[in-house]
Amino acid sequence: MKRPTFRSEAVNTTVTPGDWVDCTLFVPAIKVHYDSVHDFVGAIEHRPRVWVDLPLLKSDARSSAFTEHTGTKCLSEAISLAQIGWADGVNKIKIGDGYVPPLSRRAVPHCGYDVSGLYPEVPRFVSGDIECMVDIYPRTQLTIPILHLSICSTTSADVSAHQFENWGAALLSWVDVLEGWGVRVELTWFSVSAPRWCKPVDTKWERGPDFVVRVKLKEPGQPVALDRLAFWIMHASVQRRLCFALKETFDIEPYYKDWYGAITSREDHENLVQKYLREDDDLRDSRLLWIGEGASSLEEASNHLASCIRAWPEISVVAED
Repeated sequence: MKRPTFRSEAVNTTVTPGDWVDCTLFVPAIKVHYDSVHDFVGAIEHRPRVWVDLPLLKSDARSSAFTEHTGTKCLSEAISLAQIGWADGVNKIKIGDGYVPPLSRRAVPHCGYDVSGLYPEVPRFVSGDIECMVDIYPRTQLTIPILHLSICSTTSADVSAHQFENWGAALLSWVDVLEGWGVRVELTWFSVSAPRWCKPVDTKWERGPDFVVRVKLKEPGQPVALDRLAFWIMHASVQRRLCFALKETFDIEPYYKDWYGAITSREDHENLVQKYLREDDDLRDSRLLWIGEGASSLEEASNHLASCIRAWPEISVVAED
């Protein structure tokens, strides 16, 4: 049987963009899920590094350029911020200044007792209670109590730490507004990286595994801990140090070293993210917000976020008027 050919979108020293290659192996995706920040950080701290090309490891790179690129001087600083929060990031958030989505109200049936009604409740009637009749009253409520959000911060190396901050600050401002309106927001951090092609043995081309990480940041009933969330949603070190460090503990070095992920178009990457969201039973119904190209200002980030949210179905909350 003739082997199918696949178009290589990766850029490396052997395969040039646009080449058609005979791919003989696709490695299954690596999917790692963590129920808390504590579990994710624990994996980074306790799993052994298996990558061998030590000069190329970026998770703990300490050059001035990489410090500017990540916003931290080393991996240990990033881990510390992940655990205790990022107080400086909170100062960049405009509390209560976020796009308020349209809220829908509807009449919800509510049972009550009165001297007249649709039918009697026998125990009350027998006891002589004059308010023994059951009636149904309309009660105005705001609907849909929980908003499930998946936050993807996988992006191009061209996006600066400052652009990360602006996008995340606008998002957290909006989450703070939603919680103030009574919406119970669930936040999940989601990262998807595509591998590059390589030829580790003989002449067989291999496409390595996609690398998918999921970390629960906030349950619906938990309060908004802005200092903790500021780091996870606004800081470039989450992707560029913590996620890099996790990759270094998996035997995927041939497919991810140098760039820690293949160069793809924004459209291709967003399609890949959506693919893994749909495959995840816990996240397939969540709404995705992706950093994309970041934002040069908080105002730009807020406007972009508002346009994304307006395209969604109506968002609402459960609460009595």
